Amino acid sequence: MEDTQSVATLIDSTTSKIQQLQQAFAELECHRAISLNLKWKELEEHFHGLERSLKKRFNELESQEKEYKTKALEAREMLEKQEALVYAKEQASLERLQEKRDAALSAIGQAFEKYKSASGEPNAGVLSDGHADAIIEEHAEVKASEEVNLEVKFEEENKPPADENMEEKPQTPLTKLCVDMDANGLHKFISDNRKNLAAIREEVPFALKSASDPARLVLESLEDFYTEIPTLDGKRDPNLLGLRRTCIMLMECLGPVLANAESDSLAVSFEIREKAKEIAEAWKPKLDELDIDGSAGNSLEVHAFLQLLATFGIASEFDKDDICKLIPSVARRRQTADLCRTLELQDKMPGVIDILINSGRQIEAVNMAYAFELTEQFAPVPLLKSYLKDARKTSQIKAGNASPSAAQNEANERELAALKAVMKCIEEHKLEDQYPVEPLQKRVLQLEKAKADKKRAAEAAKPQPKRPRANGVNHSPRPTNIPDKSFYRAPDRYPYMYDRPYLVLQVHLAPWVIADRPRFPFRGLLIDTARHYLPLPFIKKVIDAMAYTKLNVLHWHIVDSQSFPLEIPTYSKLWDGAYSHSERYTMDDAAEIVIYVERRGINVLAGLDVPGHARSWGYGYPSLWPSSDCQQPLDVSNEFTFQVISGILSDFRKVFKFKFVHLGGDEVNTSCWRITPHIRQWLKQQKMNESEAYQYFVLRAQKIAESHGYEVVNWEETFNEFGYKLSPQTVVHSWLGGGVAERVVAAGLKCIVSNQDKWYLDHLDTPWQDFYMNEPLTNITEPKQKKLVIGGEVCMWGETVDASDLEQTIWPRAAAAAERLWTTEKKLAKDPREVTERLAHFRCLQNERGIAAAPLGRPGQTAPHGPGSCFTVMGRNEVRGNMRTRPAPETAFSHMRGEEYTYGLGNTGYGIVTKTGVQL
Repeated sequence: MEDTQSVATLIDSTTSKIQQLQQAFAELECHRAISLNLKWKELEEHFHGLERSLKKRFNELESQEKEYKTKALEAREMLEKQEALVYAKEQASLERLQEKRDAALSAIGQAFEKYKSASGEPNAGVLSDGHADAIIEEHAEVKASEEVNLEVKFEEENKPPADENMEEKPQTPLTKLCVDMDANGLHKFISDNRKNLAAIREEVPFALKSASDPARLVLESLEDFYTEIPTLDGKRDPNLLGLRRTCIMLMECLGPVLANAESDSLAVSFEIREKAKEIAEAWKPKLDELDIDGSAGNSLEVHAFLQLLATFGIASEFDKDDICKLIPSVARRRQTADLCRTLELQDKMPGVIDILINSGRQIEAVNMAYAFELTEQFAPVPLLKSYLKDARKTSQIKAGNASPSAAQNEANERELAALKAVMKCIEEHKLEDQYPVEPLQKRVLQLEKAKADKKRAAEAAKPQPKRPRANGVNHSPRPTNIPDKSFYRAPDRYPYMYDRPYLVLQVHLAPWVIADRPRFPFRGLLIDTARHYLPLPFIKKVIDAMAYTKLNVLHWHIVDSQSFPLEIPTYSKLWDGAYSHSERYTMDDAAEIVIYVERRGINVLAGLDVPGHARSWGYGYPSLWPSSDCQQPLDVSNEFTFQVISGILSDFRKVFKFKFVHLGGDEVNTSCWRITPHIRQWLKQQKMNESEAYQYFVLRAQKIAESHGYEVVNWEETFNEFGYKLSPQTVVHSWLGGGVAERVVAAGLKCIVSNQDKWYLDHLDTPWQDFYMNEPLTNITEPKQKKLVIGGEVCMWGETVDASDLEQTIWPRAAAAAERLWTTEKKLAKDPREVTERLAHFRCLQNERGIAAAPLGRPGQTAPHGPGSCFTVMGRNEVRGNMRTRPAPETAFSHMRGEEYTYGLGNTGYGIVTKTGVQL
């Protein structure tokens, strides 16, 4: 019995252990399944990542292949066109020569027959057929040769004079240095002209193209980048720093030259590439010795190394991870994002941004995230808040060891710098909706007020300076400080500021700081000096009023069909199209205006209009017209037309430094091209219709402007006709309205708004209320598209005004639009009645400052009578021939528009302009 029980006990124990083992095996199997599942997920994610990366790379390669095929197809089509054109010309020449040869043979045969019949000699016909044929052939060849010579002579006689249209310009010093391949001279020239560095930077790419081997020239200029002189400090020595910056600039300028190389001589040879690799390998160990973390994102050495890899295409010779480690040391530099793209480091950017965040450089991390569209992965607002928090902590820690007052000052300074950096970042990336700046502005005001109070208290505690000598040697004012105000005492009679001895000036220190910024970066006013000439003092008064009103772009519409008043030194006859000698602006006048506006924080947007609105060009150079009977648009078939445009823009660049130039492109009537025989023939040869020729003209003019360093503004007709072909940098100027701005920004182009029914000042019946309520962002809601509307412009076209009523026609209506362009949308009035009192007061302030702003209830006056202006109607004896026939400017009298007027001087010195002539 006991045995049975013990056996049963053993069986139960065994069964229990078996169950435990089974349970353990089940748990192990479960753990194994989970582990395998996790590993599988990791592998799956890894391979999915690889698949996405491969797909992205495949798409990039596919797009590059398509682009290559498109370019190859375009090149092949162009080559076929050229071959067909050459073949057609060759066949035409051969046919012409054959006709001449046949005619010569026929004439010689007839002459020979006459000679035989007239001579009556028996031996006259003895001339063998072979001999006769030889004579005939010889005569035919002579005749053909004479014909060719005549054609060549005709072509030479009909060439435009070299000194008039094809004037060869002397080489600039920069170009000469590049032609001579003088690397040391190039460095010295740039170092000696650092004040004009912006202009030099624009000229360098063109100069490098003239070098026999630009890549070799730039590479030779890098030889002294690392000096052997141990005493020179690469971070402080100004000469060495200047040399290194020059090296970087030359490599940056070489990049586009190599990318757009049209000949093998401009490409990088294998020898040069190997030499560049040797230089990079020599530089790399020196970079390893640098304090990368201490560079604060602004290392010249690292920038130069990365630029060397990018420019000469040798990045593949170095490890990508090693290159990426260098990126944080140049993250502050504006060129870094483009360098990373050129070096194909886009896939490494998340790691770089992580490094920046972990090192407390969140501002740079945000900029990089926007540059590479990684804002979903790296949310900007939390990063900026984290940066401010870290900055406060760091400033308190660093200031902890100083005295309490000094510590607080240092902490405040650091916090103030961090706040300003964050506000700038918010403004650049339009983050106001996500991160309001008002609390930051309030904190900035508090810190700046505290700083000003401490500075004022410190000034008050200083001992008073000694009185100046009585002999009048020292004419400087003597400050006398009191805590809330300052007195400046004039010790003696001072001719410029003080007109009485011991005059006291009391200057109160305002206890506040104004923090203000514009809603749009472009806030423009157009003036038109082509329809009515405006003297310089009147233009300056308009500029002063613009500064008071926070408008920052003077769009100077200089030239139009009616007159060409500006001097163009390269083509000096262009200003023959001015109304008279008195109604002209020299380049010095233009430079004076540019200097005047720059001192008031305003830019000058110079405006031409091509190919339409350009009849006045032809008074100096008639070949720019399609014909004398059909004078506009400019002749699209004439190469000289584009040479003149390039010459004008070249002269513009020396004076008008604003990055934009306005090339018009509106209201082009191409009927002259259709009815003019030589243009019609050219269109046929180019296989173009008139619309395609218009597109060709505008796009070619854009490329010319871009070659001179300008970004182009065009009127909206160019976008309406062929927007997809415009340069991506084009700014479309909307004026007809009708939702054009919406379509422009949807296409990814920038836009300026000037819809004529609201913001045209020459519409004299448009009240100020319409100017105020005109919203540039109507129906534009996407944040990215809002950024593309860079601003707006009110337009004072010159048909209806001259100097006598210019100001009162512009003001105060333009001021109403100015508030719309400056003030944030939330703070704008919803009803113009809320603005009336403020605008009326502002108009009175303008009057007090000498600006003839009209009352609010009167939009404008009637137009000036007659063509031209006071200068032309009253006349000047220097008008050529004392009488000229010129088209009148457009006036309010619509029946007169576009008709010819004759005006000039009588014996009495003045006349009344009529439709048929001058009534004395």
